Amino acid sequence: MSILIYIILTASLLIISGLAIYFYNKAQKELNAYKVLKQQHQELMQNYEQLVSANKELQEAEQYLREVNNTKDKFFSIIAHDLKSPLNTIVGFLQLLNDHVDAFTNDELKNFAGSMNKSVKNLLGLLDNLLQWSRSQTGTIEYNPIEINLRDLINENITLLTGHAQSKGVHIENEIDEHICIKADVNMLHVIFRNLLSNAVKFTRKGGVVNVVAEHSKNFLHISVKDNGVGISPEKLDTIFNLGATYSSNGTAMEKGNGLGLLLCKEFVEKNKGNIRVQSQPGKGSSFTVSLPHAYSVDNILL
Repeated sequence: MSILIYIILTASLLIISGLAIYFYNKAQKELNAYKVLKQQHQELMQNYEQLVSANKELQEAEQYLREVNNTKDKFFSIIAHDLKSPLNTIVGFLQLLNDHVDAFTNDELKNFAGSMNKSVKNLLGLLDNLLQWSRSQTGTIEYNPIEINLRDLINENITLLTGHAQSKGVHIENEIDEHICIKADVNMLHVIFRNLLSNAVKFTRKGGVVNVVAEHSKNFLHISVKDNGVGISPEKLDTIFNLGATYSSNGTAMEKGNGLGLLLCKEFVEKNKGNIRVQSQPGKGSSFTVSLPHAYSVDNILL
């Protein structure tokens, strides 16, 4: 009897051992299969992430190419029209003078000279903006912030526009306190305020006023160039800083414009860690406000 029990126990033990070995091997195979599946899943996720990243890069490249194409179209448009027009005017005047110089009075010659002078100035301003824009697009403009006396900088740009303003009877008033300083790239600030002041004079009627004021907030200095000119319609305000739909209009004395200066202003303001906005009402004037970090703000102290 005891032998039988021994045999049964031994057999049971062998069966249990065999089953244990079988299920252990099965579990190991399933574990290995799980590890393989997990590895494959990780590889698939990596591939998926790579595809997502590649797709994002393609979308960014597409957007970049679209912007480059818009820039190219804008340049061709300016070169084809805005450069050609003043050059044609100058060539026409010179041709008349060359062919019929003795037929004109001194007053007529003076008028011709004044018109050519205006055309040349418009052309130089456009060429300067084109040069600055092309440099900004190719990344050849360096950002070099220094502490600047804002009132002095505004006065320098007002001086450049004195002749144009006086010819229209437009008064430019610099109301910025003489002690206000800002930390920014001085060359970019000259481009920004030269364009904003030039536009303000351009779109202000004879006898009008352009004011430059500054207000403080917690971290920013807000510099506004205000005029009481013709203003801007609401539909144009929505696209005034867009490359694809550049705002362009003639001034109150038929001064030519192409809107490129406003694009430069926006880009250079943003390079100086600021922002630009505009408020305007047709017939009542416009106010362009540039907000830049204070000279003593944390971001600029760390520069």
